[in-house]
Amino acid sequence: MRIYFLITLLVCFTVVSCAEGSQKETSSESKDLHQGTQEGYLNLKLDNSSKWQANIETTEGVKEMQKLVSTFIKENSNDYIALKEQLEANFAYIFEKCTMKGESHDQLHNYLYPMKILFEDLTKDQQTAQQAVIDLQQHIPVYFQYFE
Repeated sequence: MRIYFLITLLVCFTVVSCAEGSQKETSSESKDLHQGTQEGYLNLKLDNSSKWQANIETTEGVKEMQKLVSTFIKENSNDYIALKEQLEANFAYIFEKCTMKGESHDQLHNYLYPMKILFEDLTKDQQTAQQAVIDLQQHIPVYFQYFE
């Protein structure tokens, strides 16, 4: 239990310190994310029509999150708390190992920020948690459209 608290604390601290100057979440942002306007919400852009170069650990972390969500869906699980903890552990790993700088780093944050909202939604009512899983399943592959 302590380790999960520490991981959550680390994730929160890292996200807050990395996201200096970014706007706080509003209910309309969360609503936009759930309505499938992820592309517009993310404000992601390519690097002059090329994908951004990401460090291998970031890509590994995203792949692991994709695997966790796929397995969760395949097994028809309803342990949303366990899924949240596993996803947050990978999220913390990505932040810990991130070596990206400049615009590629900023674009990575544009991609990652909505995941925080979805992780929190996993702890809400059953319908919200189910929708968060669907949204994560759709959101995670977007990484591979913008990063290599």
